[in-house]
Amino acid sequence: MAAGEKQLGMGMAKAGFWKSDRFIGITVTVLVLIFSGSDLLQSLERKLYDMGVQLSSRTPSDRVAVIAIDEQSIANLGRWPWSRELHARMATLLADAQPKLVANTVFFSEPQLDPGYRYVTRLIELLQAPEESGAPWAGREPALALLAEAE
Repeated sequence: MAAGEKQLGMGMAKAGFWKSDRFIGITVTVLVLIFSGSDLLQSLERKLYDMGVQLSSRTPSDRVAVIAIDEQSIANLGRWPWSRELHARMATLLADAQPKLVANTVFFSEPQLDPGYRYVTRLIELLQAPEESGAPWAGREPALALLAEAE
């Protein structure tokens, strides 16, 4: 019977390998390597990620406001880019509400040139040009001073 018991013990050892953590780990690793390039694993990963996000998501606070530059805002306030004056008025309105934080992601990387500015600079150039007749224009100096102030 010792031989039979020995054979029975070996059979249990073989059966035990198939149920061991090592076998399960090797099997999962091989399957992941086989399917890593396929859409099946990527789809499964996305679905699991979505489930995790849904389970951990919270209701947004009603104390947070996002003021976006969208189609409705452009329809209400005019074409983009908006003037610095408009941005300043919006910042003042927000400051009046005493928020804890105001973040602005608009870059003011270029100078603002208002449409009338080109005309002012052109008028200055014309008034500074010497007259062809040689006689000075009587109101030239006050006009130049006023245009320089407007500029």
